[in-house]
Amino acid sequence: AILGTNRTYLSRAIAMHKQCSYYDYLNIFRVIHFTEIAHNEENKHLSLIELSEKCGFRKVTTLNDYFKYSYGITATKFLNMKRN
Repeated sequence: AILGTNRTYLSRAIAMHKQCSYYDYLNIFRVIHFTEIAHNEENKHLSLIELSEKCGFRKVTTLNDYFKYSYGITATKFLNMKRN
């Protein structure tokens, strides 16, 4: 354990201090990472699925759900607007 703790304690600490689950907290960081790599011109050729996988999402629907929760639009719509 790099942090010197276990996942149960870490999950409880996140729930207590951030008022969300470990997975919600992790997925919020994944969404932020998605926006960063989507803005990178080197990734312009990558599909939504490829970008999603680079961020650790197994399903685009999960990315879309968390993205919409964070930004009010889906990642699909965000990427389409960015590329048009």
